[in-house]
This record gives sequence, structure tokens and C-alpha cells, in this order.
Amino acid sequence: RIEHGESFETTYAASKSASKSRHYNEIPDQGMSANHVAAIIDDVHLCDFNPKLNTSSYVNVTSEPEERAVAVIGAEINIADASVYPASIELHNKAVNMIASLWHAPEPKNGDDYCGAGTVGSTEVSQYYYLCI
Repeated sequence: RIEHGESFETTYAASKSASKSRHYNEIPDQGMSANHVAAIIDDVHLCDFNPKLNTSSYVNVTSEPEERAVAVIGAEINIADASVYPASIELHNKAVNMIASLWHAPEPKNGDDYCGAGTVGSTEVSQYYYLCI
């Protein structure tokens, strides 16, 4: 529920919400508009990092617009429910097959797909897989 009188057109910085002390460790009694929440998250990231200056990792932390668009598509898919998203499951299996082939995993005896699971972190998945082989 949005606070009475709070306009969706008002920027977060100019809103009544910005003047209130918030405890972000608890679910608030009243909600905020989506654009205000997005502004808060964006402000946190302004202070948090600059992907182009990331020197703590060997992986690419910047992305192209097409990558972000695909990520938005993926965020709306519940891959845990294979019956609703069969094409996404097939795409997942293809990605698992590519990674298994890259790591020279033994081919499945019955000619089916490799056995594997999706993960978010590129470094973590490589380490976990290496430990498994």
C-alpha cells in the first residue's frame, strides 16, 4: 500500500518517504512506489561500485544491452517448473552440454544430455565442476 498523497510522479528525493527513517532489516508497514524503491537501490549502487574499475576479479563485470535484455527475460522464468517452461529447460540442457564438452566430461552412455545444474556464478560453477570430475 502506497502512503496516501504520495505521488507516483514525485522523485524519491523529493518525496515524503525520503525524509523518514527506515529500518531496512524489517518489512515496512507501508509500501513504496516501484520508482522510489528503484531509486534507493540505484543510490546504493552509486556508492558501492563501478564495474569498469573492478580489479578484484578476472571476470567481465560489465555487460552489453543485449545481455541485460536476456537477463530480464530469465528473471521472469521459474526454471524450477519444467512443465511450464520446456523451451527454457531445453536451453538450460544445451548450456550444460556445452560446459560438459568444454571440460571434456565423459559422454553419457545412453546418448542423452549430460547431467548438470544451472548456477549463477561463473567462477563457482567452474570450481564445483572441477571438484566433481
